Amino acid sequence: MIVRKLLRRIATLKNLAGAMAVAVALAPSAALADNVAIAVNTKNGSDMIRIAFKIERLMQDTVAPTNAAIAVSSCSSCQTVAIAIDVVFVMSDPHVYAPTNLALAMNIGCSNCNTLADAYQFAMTTGGPVHLTPEGEREIARIRQQLEQIRHSDGTIFDIQQQVSLLMLQLQQVLSTEVVSVPPDQNQPPADQGQTPPAVASPAPSASPEASPQPSATPLPASPSPSPSPT
Repeated sequence: MIVRKLLRRIATLKNLAGAMAVAVALAPSAALADNVAIAVNTKNGSDMIRIAFKIERLMQDTVAPTNAAIAVSSCSSCQTVAIAIDVVFVMSDPHVYAPTNLALAMNIGCSNCNTLADAYQFAMTTGGPVHLTPEGEREIARIRQQLEQIRHSDGTIFDIQQQVSLLMLQLQQVLSTEVVSVPPDQNQPPADQGQTPPAVASPAPSASPEASPQPSATPLPASPSPSPSPT
């Protein structure tokens, strides 16, 4: 009976994760810049790390960027990590501005399992088209490369948390110093390049067994505090 209930709960979580992914895919691009990292781990003795990193420019009247990290563990001696990083350049003066940043980590029937969800959302209202400087582009490429190395690493959940926190501080610095306005006589740059108004980071770190409450936007991302399940 207990096993059946557990399997039903896992199936429900998987369906929820799948439904969120479908909703993100179908959301109107005119209104949303969505970024989601989902990790559902049910394999004993395994590590699962999912990282999503997106840079988006929006010029709509309604701007509702959504960033979410969802990590679920239902296994023994396992580690599950979901990290979502969303950079949004708001290049218009929207009437509706409703960014959403969510991190959810859950342990279900685990023994000796560690689960971490980190969500970082950086929103910049620029007042017009912007792009990253060449140095900024190089720094973003370096940050992406290091995130990819984390995705393939075998570090502990605390090592991962520390590395990601450092990279997010570096990303904050890039967004504060390496974003410039596009001159009126130039075309808008490609969407994945990056007015130098300060970026506002809205972190939503969360650790198992429960998600932390959503903090208000702050100048710098706060450090997550993972709480691994007891052995």
